[in-house]
Order: sequence, then structure tokens, then C-alpha cells
Amino acid sequence: MEEFDRVSNRVTLVGGMGAIAGVAIGMYKGHPLPRTSGLTVVSCALAGTACFGAERFVSLAGNRLLGLDRTLGHWERTFFSHVVGGSIGGALLGALYMRRPIRGVVFFTPVMMVVALGEVLFEDLKNDKLESAMRNESGLP
Repeated sequence: MEEFDRVSNRVTLVGGMGAIAGVAIGMYKGHPLPRTSGLTVVSCALAGTACFGAERFVSLAGNRLLGLDRTLGHWERTFFSHVVGGSIGGALLGALYMRRPIRGVVFFTPVMMVVALGEVLFEDLKNDKLESAMRNESGLP
């Protein structure tokens, strides 16, 4: 269930960003805002579901079937799952939207690499803050 929550959180974030982008596109081009924003939200949510769903699938399969949790560190596992998930999701989206899977792979793989970097850096920052708070509470330097 945690995996579904992780995917749904990210798809909700991507959909919200799509709503903002849809309103901006509609205002810039003079298109009707509800229609433009709605279509952009649906497209962004579909892209987020494809990429993040594939990433979670690769992460689970890699940990359970290949034993990557025993052989790779946290950074390597995160980047591996995001790169492969971005490639799979990008291929699906490229085939769906443009009938050229390689274009989706070329676009979404670097995007998912940046997302992986952001996730790892955010998690490291969160762990550092938690350790600092625990040291301050216990009185250790």
C-alpha cells in the first residue's frame, strides 16, 4: 500500500503542476482556460502515472527478484529505478502520443534522473535535520 501512496503523491503533484501550466498556456494563447487546463492536467497525470508507476515497479522487482537492496547503495538503487522507470514510461508515452517510443525515452529519462537527484538530496537533508535535532535534544555536540 505504501507504494501506491508514493505513486499517487507524485502523480497529484505532477497534475497540480499541469493545472498551473495549462492555465498559463491558455492565457498566453487565448484558449478557453477550463478546457486547456483540464487537458493539460490529464496529460501530465498520465505521464506521471506511466513514469512513476514504472519506477515503483522496477524498484520492487529489482529489490525482490534481483536483490538490488543487498548489492547497491541507496543512491544507486534510486537512480537505477528512476532511469529504468523513466525509460519504460517514456517509451509508453512516446508510443502513445507520437508513435515514436525513442522520443519519449530521450525526454523522460533525464527528467526522471533529475527527480531521483531531488529525492535523494531531500532525503539526505531530512536525515541531517533529524540527526541534528536528536543531538540538540540529547545535549551532545
